[in-house]
Amino acid sequence: MLSCLLPLSLPALAAAQTVLDLTQVPWTLTEPTHNISIVGKVPSQAHLDLLAAGVIEEPTYGQNEIKDRWVANANFTDPTQETHLVFDGIDTFADITFCRQWIGSVDNQFRSYTFDVSSTLKSCTGPPQLKLDFTSSTSKAATANETYQCPECLGTRFEFPGRQFIRKEQCDYGWDWGPGFAPTGIWQPARIVQLPSDGIYVQNTGVDVYRQGQLNNIPPDQKQPWVLNVTLDYLGSLPDNVAVSTDICDENGDTLFKGSLEDIKMVGNQLSGNVTIDQEPKLWWPVGHGAQQLYNMTLTVTSGSNAQLAIATTRIGFRTIVLNQTPVSEEQIAKGIAPGNNWHFEINGQDIYSKGSNVIPLDPFWPRVTKEDIRDLFQSAVAMNHNMLRVWAGGVYLPDFVYDLADEMGLLLWTEFQFSDALSPVEPKFVSNIAAEAGEQVRRLNSHPSTALWCGNNENGLLLLLLELFDQSLYPAGKENFEKVFNEILVHAVFENSRSLSYLPTSTSNGYKSFDRSRERPFEIRYQDDLYAPDLAPGAQFSDNDFYNYNTSQAFTQSTYPVGRFTNEFGFHSHASYQTYVKSLPASQLSFNSSDILARNRHYETSYADLVNNAQKFDPGNQTAKSLTGQAQMSSGAALYFPTPHKQPSSPSAALFSGPNAQFAAEIHATQLFQAAFVRAQIDFYRRGAGYPERNLGALFWMLGDTWAAPTWAALNVDGRWKPLAYAARAAFESVVAAPFVDDQHGIVTWSVSSDAWAEVAGTARLEWYTWSGARVETPHAWTREVRVGATNSSALQGWEVVETLRAALPGAVGILTLDVTLEGSGERFESQRAWTPHFLSHASQVDVMVDPELDVAYDAKASAEAGEGESVFTVTAKALAGHVWLEEPEVAGKGYWSDNSFWMLPGKTSVTWTSYGRGKVDVQDWAGEVKIGSVWDLTTP
Repeated sequence: MLSCLLPLSLPALAAAQTVLDLTQVPWTLTEPTHNISIVGKVPSQAHLDLLAAGVIEEPTYGQNEIKDRWVANANFTDPTQETHLVFDGIDTFADITFCRQWIGSVDNQFRSYTFDVSSTLKSCTGPPQLKLDFTSSTSKAATANETYQCPECLGTRFEFPGRQFIRKEQCDYGWDWGPGFAPTGIWQPARIVQLPSDGIYVQNTGVDVYRQGQLNNIPPDQKQPWVLNVTLDYLGSLPDNVAVSTDICDENGDTLFKGSLEDIKMVGNQLSGNVTIDQEPKLWWPVGHGAQQLYNMTLTVTSGSNAQLAIATTRIGFRTIVLNQTPVSEEQIAKGIAPGNNWHFEINGQDIYSKGSNVIPLDPFWPRVTKEDIRDLFQSAVAMNHNMLRVWAGGVYLPDFVYDLADEMGLLLWTEFQFSDALSPVEPKFVSNIAAEAGEQVRRLNSHPSTALWCGNNENGLLLLLLELFDQSLYPAGKENFEKVFNEILVHAVFENSRSLSYLPTSTSNGYKSFDRSRERPFEIRYQDDLYAPDLAPGAQFSDNDFYNYNTSQAFTQSTYPVGRFTNEFGFHSHASYQTYVKSLPASQLSFNSSDILARNRHYETSYADLVNNAQKFDPGNQTAKSLTGQAQMSSGAALYFPTPHKQPSSPSAALFSGPNAQFAAEIHATQLFQAAFVRAQIDFYRRGAGYPERNLGALFWMLGDTWAAPTWAALNVDGRWKPLAYAARAAFESVVAAPFVDDQHGIVTWSVSSDAWAEVAGTARLEWYTWSGARVETPHAWTREVRVGATNSSALQGWEVVETLRAALPGAVGILTLDVTLEGSGERFESQRAWTPHFLSHASQVDVMVDPELDVAYDAKASAEAGEGESVFTVTAKALAGHVWLEEPEVAGKGYWSDNSFWMLPGKTSVTWTSYGRGKVDVQDWAGEVKIGSVWDLTTP
């Protein structure tokens, strides 16, 4: 039994509220089987306390995940004048005793728990003692199916079975990109609260901000006044005649509104009321579309005698956001939009192109994720031109400080209830548990203008389809489970606690046939069979989609990409960067197919369907053969489209890949180049769709950051270092971009310009051809075109070329398109460059004529002195055309990014800026000479 014990010295009852923060006092962690008794802390998890005490090594190093699996399977104990115990989060199964008396049990990592221990404390003999006895979640999950007897509760299997039966972070049980540690402990802050008889303690302040008359999932009337609905979750008791006054100020202290809540209600330990704002505040906008105006709100609770009972503060922003899924109108069809349903986000009444990626946990152990870690992540996202992040459903509900940062930085957070790739039981106890969880989380996050959506789950709609395909006998019960949880319990948790936010039953779906908020199950969901109804209009579109194709020979066959209104997941995996692997693997394991890397490559199937169909066959103790599937996909993609890495560099510029592991460094960089190219091609395709009948208005690739050093889909390494994918996304998500498109059927290439600006852009595009030596080729295939793109739209450039003609006329040449446009009204100018080759870079016609660009990089002290804070300027020199120029900062540089990387460069000089996030920063001149530089030339055979 693993226990956490805390001996307490409680303050005497005072006339005022007293709070004892349990994060500031020592705990004792014990586990008798291994004779362990060590100092612990809160918040923490058993792995982290054992690491701090030296009992285990860093869990994510080498194969320690397997070596220390006993920790996941152990049962630990964590031991420390109306008195309450308040836990913000306990992971996951624990019996709690206070003063040696049992006071309760917990079974949900995602809920907060409070216990009134007033009477227990009064009868306490000896010093009060708080003790938590934890039960292994792996053992609970493994036996849960015996309790629930739910054969239709299918769940993809990773390291441990049964995760769908317990309310715990789902990827704690492993995923196809991460480890399975199944940690346990008090993972969120905890405290003891003592209250006087006439006081309350406010646990959560929720404020729902919406336009008068607004209802979920329906575009509101932007001319209506703002309404604030306030909820206070509290401990203690209130008299019947309370009043709540409110004071709303901007961040300069200037008052926007003073008044009192109306229609005050008290149900259980929740107080609610609302107020209508009689002024028009400044609006909050996502990054790239306006300012992030925030207001501070103070709420004062008083009794009928005007005695002050509590003060609560929070921060709000005024914005409307809706996921518009309404039927496409005749007016839209007349403009060329395909019939069906809309599927896009509207912010303050404006259509927005959602640009971004998906977020997974940054660490297998959440207690060691800091605000600075999230700030670095979000700075990267903003630098990559994101305006939206999807908070994936297999992790945790992110803490308030994450949403605070998103509010400040203008990032919209598509937020999911924590159900992923598994159907859950619908027994009353389980349903009651998740309903309480959902209501609490919606109220907690209501105040944040960055909260963009509540989504019921990740991919359970797809899972239901697979259940129908593979086991039709279980499908009816599985469908009922899906409807009960995601079209009844969770949707009403949103609608009963918010009017400002839309709800989506599942992340990837076929949309709905009808919606009625008053129904018990508001959505008439469009299942797979409904897509083939005879009355559907040809080409009709209804929803979003996701896309993965591991047949690398089709990677750039654009006819294989999905056509839809929005693409919420797509991507491909690559290796972690060499510098990241070095910190996580022994030197002996730094090779492409080493045993440690094979153990970390969890992508052991070729498709999602195979993964689900074969889930119960997976043996976590025998991963090697299956891991090779993922390894082979990466290496085949790199080999098909990029030069094959060589073993011995022959050029001074090959310093990028030097030393005893040069081959490995080159090989893994090639996998990253392929990942970046494949994902960028898809972003280009989906953005072009804004001007096509599908009217695509969103592309969120999989995924932003990593949880450990391994082959994954991430754009950022676990240490924050940017991969080529991060730079490809930064370029592809520029406000205005041009991209090439090959018509597979007719063998022609066209160019298209996409814009997410809310006004028309106009200018020119120029296509020129160059040899690898850098000489411009005089050819009729070069041209200049006028560019004009409407608001949030795309436009094809006039003219086309036959690919085979280009291959014959321009063997080994590189086409470079330069875009120069101006935004109507503001005069804002957008410039970009894009390279394209008729043959892939692996083709002999390209490889045989490549020229060593003799790249050089030097620190520019003068330009750096004139640059902004945290910015350092470097000059890159090339003597020939250079493709995918790569600058690699040393470890000592700390976290940051280059203004451009993996870019194409003509002979001459260009300036590139390094922007530091400021943590652990050292003088740039101390490391400027250690910057490495290389290009695709360094992958060619000498």
